[in-house]
Amino acid sequence: MVYYRKNGYTQVKLAEQIGMSAANLGQIERWNRGNSFSLETLYQIADALEIDVNLLIKMKYCLEVIVQLLMRN
Repeated sequence: MVYYRKNGYTQVKLAEQIGMSAANLGQIERWNRGNSFSLETLYQIADALEIDVNLLIKMKYCLEVIVQLLMRN
């Protein structure tokens, strides 16, 4: 998540702040489809980064569209 890097966070520091492991946060960051996470977790991440949760949701949607377009070509 580019947002935590802009705020001076590391993945480990952000994970600690929201109470999860850096490995789990990494899976969320990669939108790993094999692992689900709650909307509450998404809100915790957004709150820690001081951004609107909609930015995280829009980012995921945009990435999915890009992947679908690339797979067509």
